[in-house]
Amino acid sequence: MQEENGHTEKAQDALPEKFDSVEALAQAYRALEAEFTRRSQRLKELERAAEQAADRAEQRQAEEASFSVPLMTRTGTGVSAPPQRARSLREAGALALGYLKSKK
Repeated sequence: MQEENGHTEKAQDALPEKFDSVEALAQAYRALEAEFTRRSQRLKELERAAEQAADRAEQRQAEEASFSVPLMTRTGTGVSAPPQRARSLREAGALALGYLKSKK
C-alpha cells in the first residue's frame, strides 16, 4: 500500500499547479481532446463546402468560356468576345480546361 501511496505522491508532485489531482488533469485532457475533435470535424466540413463551391464555380467558368464563339462580320473577319481574365489560379485553371475541352 505504501508503494501505491508513494506512486500517487510522485504523480501529484509532477502535476502543474493548475490541477488539484490526476483526475482533474485527466478530465481537462478529455475535454480538450473532445474540443479538438469537434473543431477538426468542423474544419473538414468547411473544407468540403469550399471545395464544392470551387468546383461549381469552375464548372460555371468552363461553361461560360465555351460560349465565347467568334461572330462573323460582313467582311468575313471574326469578331471575338473580349478576353476573359482570370482573377485567381483556380479561375485560370477553369479557363484553361474550358479551352482544352473546346479544342477536342
